[in-house]
Amino acid sequence: MKVALVNPPQLELKQPKAYPPLGLLSLAAVLLESGIEVDVLNWADKTKFPAISDYSHIGVTVVDATIRSVRKLVPHLKDDGKILSSPRVIAGGPYPSVNPKEALLDLEVDCVITGEAEYLLPKIVSGEYPRKHIYHAGIHKDLNDLPLPARQLLPLDEVVDYSGIHGQSKGRGATTVSSSRGCSFHCAFCCKGHETYQIHRYRDSWLVRKELQILQKDYGVDHVRFIDDEFTLNHKRVTNLCRAIKNLDMTWMCITRADTVDDVLLKVMQDAGCIELNIGVETFSDPLLEKMNKGVTSKELIKGIQKIKKAGIIVKVYMMYGFPGETEEDRQITIDTLKKVKPDKFTVSMYTPLSGSRSKETDRIGWYYPDFFMRFKEQIMEAIK
Repeated sequence: MKVALVNPPQLELKQPKAYPPLGLLSLAAVLLESGIEVDVLNWADKTKFPAISDYSHIGVTVVDATIRSVRKLVPHLKDDGKILSSPRVIAGGPYPSVNPKEALLDLEVDCVITGEAEYLLPKIVSGEYPRKHIYHAGIHKDLNDLPLPARQLLPLDEVVDYSGIHGQSKGRGATTVSSSRGCSFHCAFCCKGHETYQIHRYRDSWLVRKELQILQKDYGVDHVRFIDDEFTLNHKRVTNLCRAIKNLDMTWMCITRADTVDDVLLKVMQDAGCIELNIGVETFSDPLLEKMNKGVTSKELIKGIQKIKKAGIIVKVYMMYGFPGETEEDRQITIDTLKKVKPDKFTVSMYTPLSGSRSKETDRIGWYYPDFFMRFKEQIMEAIK
């Protein structure tokens, strides 16, 4: 019995392999603990599918951006994967979790797993559970029970990035780490508003420290990107984590909300090695923020960005173009505000509602005018100079 876990092509990304598939690596670690042989196949940058064989089960992680590639991938897995018969192909991840029936039919897989599958997948593979088309794994309430991701199953260049994409200087070794799971907010365009992701859970600070020490010693990493959805929601947790990692001589960055930071916390974070914060702003138009259900005002966004800059931490803002109902006036408000707050970096994305999001239910296809989008991007670049 042997299992393959596949990270499908994500060619829309500038650097598809800069983000190791931590979800699959966590699944792989539990499979290994259960005595099940497993390979992690990171095909994020593949334009053609490599040959594959001798697997009884193949798991594929699916997000909205990879649905089309997975549709093409599944027939390949079933045709090439031959042991005594075609392998059982299992889909998991955000898309199957919020739309299990649709994913089952759309992707033509043998079954789907919703939620966090670490301790359910080994039972399915070993035959402890009856064969079903849909399994509901739920969530792990105690993340400390999970083993560290099995990064050893990937080659070094698929674990460590030297390009600077994670906020580090070029040439420095960096990778990604998760210190929590879940998001407590309900942004209208995001799948994290779905009940599957609503319970926020944290890993023990000393377990995170242990993971960072291993990354330092075994992989030469001295910078990490925490990929938590909302890093600074719990100030006590962040303070304890910062105390635990402060003397590791590592730098790091994270994603958070502008309304969940204050001067004291930012000082603690900077002292512990934080050099960059990424903020999901989307827009500075209050009417549009309300439509997006962001749960924050433009005043709070501005205040938070100013505090981060004052603390000497680089601030990057994520902006959005084309949310339904957006007007030229909304975009002008955003440009005018960016001229005042002057974030250090930005990324602007086209409105793309994710499966399971509130806006996906009513606006399945957003509007997108390439020339207008590029003009908006150029205006942002000019505004933050």
